[in-house]
Amino acid sequence: MGVHKAALALLFVVEVVLPLAIFVPGPASVVFGLATAGLMLAIAATGNYGF
Repeated sequence: MGVHKAALALLFVVEVVLPLAIFVPGPASVVFGLATAGLMLAIAATGNYGF
């Protein structure tokens, strides 16, 4: 159950907190882009599409 809670916390960070970094120039926007791409790859790899 701890893994699920950690994954949910990471999901919220990537989808709620990190998008604010797109307005910050420099490495913060790169971190946002890489985190979003990583989340998309994880979703595609696990087949968890939300249905």
